[in-house]
Amino acid sequence: MLKNNQDYEDQQFKQLSAEKEQFKGLYFEDCHFIDCLFSEATFERCQFNECTFQNCDLSLTVWEGSSFQNGRFKHSKLIGVDWTRLTWSKYVKESPLRFEHCALDYGTFIGLSIQKQKMSSCSLKEVDFTEANLTGTVFDDCDLTGTQFRHTNCTKAQFQTAKNYLINPKINDLTNAQFALPEAVNLLHAMDIVISD
Repeated sequence: MLKNNQDYEDQQFKQLSAEKEQFKGLYFEDCHFIDCLFSEATFERCQFNECTFQNCDLSLTVWEGSSFQNGRFKHSKLIGVDWTRLTWSKYVKESPLRFEHCALDYGTFIGLSIQKQKMSSCSLKEVDFTEANLTGTVFDDCDLTGTQFRHTNCTKAQFQTAKNYLINPKINDLTNAQFALPEAVNLLHAMDIVISD
């Protein structure tokens, strides 16, 4: 089991079970978490540098004042996570996180600057991106059913292979954002127009 206020470098953690546990002051450098269960756990003031989570359950995990640098999540569940509780550097122009084949449903990114975020084959159902800066973000093969975009900066964002999105061009910045048919027709739903077959 992890111990508070400890440093861990170049270690692999497999099948850790720590539901609802509370961790404080941990520092991880180049660590790999595989098949771990951290649902409803709290990581307070922890740092993750160059760390990877694979096949992990981090649903409802609380990242209170914690930070990531080049964090990668693969084939993991991160349902209901409030990402605003992380500490985000104001000086970094690119998101410190990458998601591949993950479930991020019901997550909150309200007001965050997560530029050049890369999400590949992820479920983002009912996620809230209100007032977030998603400049250059890539939604590759992502399901955006019910996801909220309100006063969101989607400049140069890539939605070509995304599906089930409803983005109102009147209240979001879609400058140079990329879309592809037939899903791009969804952008017309906010235009109060009638489309005939």
